[in-house]
Amino acid sequence: MKKENKAVTLHLISAATGSLANQVIYSAIAQFPHLKTKIVTHTFVESPDQIDAILKKANGNDFWVFHALLDPELTRYVRTRCQARGLPQYSLTDTVIRFVADASNCEPEFEPANRLDEEYFRRLDTLEFTLQHDDSRRLETVGEADIILIGLSRVSKTPTSIMLGELGFKVANVSIAIESGIPEEIKKSYRDKTVALTIQPKRLHEIRSRRMAINKFDKAIRNASPTEHRYTDLKNIIREVMEAEQLYRKRKFKMVDITDQPIEATVVRILEALGLDRPKG
Repeated sequence: MKKENKAVTLHLISAATGSLANQVIYSAIAQFPHLKTKIVTHTFVESPDQIDAILKKANGNDFWVFHALLDPELTRYVRTRCQARGLPQYSLTDTVIRFVADASNCEPEFEPANRLDEEYFRRLDTLEFTLQHDDSRRLETVGEADIILIGLSRVSKTPTSIMLGELGFKVANVSIAIESGIPEEIKKSYRDKTVALTIQPKRLHEIRSRRMAINKFDKAIRNASPTEHRYTDLKNIIREVMEAEQLYRKRKFKMVDITDQPIEATVVRILEALGLDRPKG
């Protein structure tokens, strides 16, 4: 089939924050690199009037609708309105809910998944811990983490930590520099919950250089001291990665290569490496 550079706006209509639904959509569209997409998320949608306002400007096949609504009446309303206007639409919830109901022989209550229950507050606590332990902060309490991520600068430690935190894991991410090595707070006894993130040097060079350009630091780097210039120097980055991996092997840390991997894939590989399949209760 011929690939086209088609541009589509994906509208997500969600009864809550739309965070999980967004992850599902991003994972799906990642399989279509030729497809140019823009995702617009409409959160806490609770009425037909809100739905009508969203669909008011919809026109043609370049406007797709995904909906994650628990109210079956609203789900039917979106489907009917989209069909009447010839808009592609897909429900991310009703098929799953129906499957669970049939398999369990129980009827759904159609309660919002983000209700303020014990699980909700527990996950808030794990995310707060993760944010407090970002980028080598609060190393004195790093032992309280469920997962410790270590790695060089710009190997996606922070976004990976946040996603793990949202799943219910307490995560500490720790930046290392070859000159100073691994912080003494990362004890040998933490080996079974520590994962080192690594990356191919050329890719790390691209990421650091692009980051510098975005922050308009690239000109400053060209006039910087030798120490500052090494941050984006490819030869130095090759040395950094090689020496970092030697450190990880010496400490017997599990390693995950993030090169060209989406965050979701990295998270799965980290959990597999540590033998974790669900948050600790």
